[in-house]
Amino acid sequence: MAKELNVSAMTVYRRMKRAGVNVTELRDDATGELTSEGVAVIGNLFSTTGTTTTTTGSATQPQPAADVEAAVLRAKLDAAEDTVARLDAECERLRQQVDTLTAMLQAEQQQRMRLLPDGQQRRGGGLFGWLRRPRDGSGTD
Repeated sequence: MAKELNVSAMTVYRRMKRAGVNVTELRDDATGELTSEGVAVIGNLFSTTGTTTTTTGSATQPQPAADVEAAVLRAKLDAAEDTVARLDAECERLRQQVDTLTAMLQAEQQQRMRLLPDGQQRRGGGLFGWLRRPRDGSGTD
C-alpha cells in the first residue's frame, strides 16, 4: 500500500496512529493481508493531502494530490477486483451446492414414489394435510 501511495511504510503507520486506526482491524484474519475496507481506510488517510514531496536523487519535487489520489484509487480498485473474484468463487461454490442438493431432493422424491404401493398415492400431504384427515380414526379419506 505504501508503494502505491509513493510513501514509506512508516508514513502509513504514522498516519494510521494519528487517526487512531489499528492495523490489525484492517487485516484479513485468515490471510493477514489488508482487506478492501482496510485499503479504503488507509487510502482515505492520504486522499486529504494537498501535495506531497518525493525525493528523486538529490532533488525534491512536489507531487500533486492527483497522483496520490490516483494511487489510492488504483489500490481501491485492486482490492475491489480481489473482492469480486472471491465473491464470484463463493457464488460458484454455492451454485454447485444448490445443484447437488436439488439432485439429492429429486432422488429422494423418486424413491418415495417407488415405496408407495400402486393406487395408494398419498393425498392430503402438505402444510394443511392434517386438516383433511378424518377424525373418526378410520385412517382413510
